[in-house]
Amino acid sequence: MPDAADEPPDIHWPAGFTPDRADCYSGARITVAAPAPRVFDLLVAAGGWPAWLPGVTGVRFHGACAGPLRQHDSFELLLAERHRFEVLVAELVPHRRLGLSGIAGGLQLYHAWLLTPSSGGHTLVASELVARGTTATAIREAPPVWANRLNARWLTGLRERTEAGGP
Repeated sequence: MPDAADEPPDIHWPAGFTPDRADCYSGARITVAAPAPRVFDLLVAAGGWPAWLPGVTGVRFHGACAGPLRQHDSFELLLAERHRFEVLVAELVPHRRLGLSGIAGGLQLYHAWLLTPSSGGHTLVASELVARGTTATAIREAPPVWANRLNARWLTGLRERTEAGGP
């Protein structure tokens, strides 16, 4: 499990969801050869996630949300065709950060994405996930560290889709 001291200092963790209070914590980073606005636009186009986020098999929006995610939007996320999460957009700062709060059976989570422009028009993307509950404890103990693998796969999918110019 990554050390919580390695977390980017700019992530705004909700009360009770800091890495040091988590039952499961995963942090990963990747550099994407694209500007932050392009990376961010792909992240907030949640309806397209099943096409490029490994394990995401469905997204169903609640209410009027039909386009890019906005602050306080809510939706249902389906992982591997069987795990349903109710998700709320808890934080959204265009081209900079996205924070998602989610619940599912035995699990509460907060997933933070932080985008930092870097040299040459690239973007450093940090993906930090904190989870609490009985399911989170089981995930933490699953070999090989399942949450870290999934987080790394999501970042790789984001980089590949962004660099290919995909929506």
